[in-house]
Amino acid sequence: MLRQETLCSELLIKKIVIQASHVKAIRFARSRPASDKKSR
Repeated sequence: MLRQETLCSELLIKKIVIQASHVKAIRFARSRPASDKKSR
């Protein structure tokens, strides 16, 4: 039981971390072209 719970929690943490990094990457990608257009 405990081992399964820890595995599930670890997977959840990994999912959250991956989602957070993905969201950051999307925001960074969105903000970059906007600044490029402004500089041009």
